Amino acid sequence: DGYTLDDFCNSHDAQTAEVTRAEVTAVRLYSGPSHAPLNAALRTKNIAPWATTISLCYSGIMKLSMLAKPARVFRGVKGTNVEGAVDVRLKDGWD
Repeated sequence: DGYTLDDFCNSHDAQTAEVTRAEVTAVRLYSGPSHAPLNAALRTKNIAPWATTISLCYSGIMKLSMLAKPARVFRGVKGTNVEGAVDVRLKDGWD
């Protein structure tokens, strides 16, 4: 008894962000096993077969991200205690 596509489309966040049904579908695809071929297409720059899905996913995520409060995100720290972590200044800015 999981959520249906309509449930996601009718959610408060989706309605507030004005995410389209196609964008919700693309984001849902990316949040499951379909992330693998989408990531492969992006890494190899062979996006033609996935161009529409990638575009819809991007626009949906951009719309939804406008609802989130800014927060620091740590990447690549699995198994690491990030409490009290020090900011690392990279050549082009903060990472």
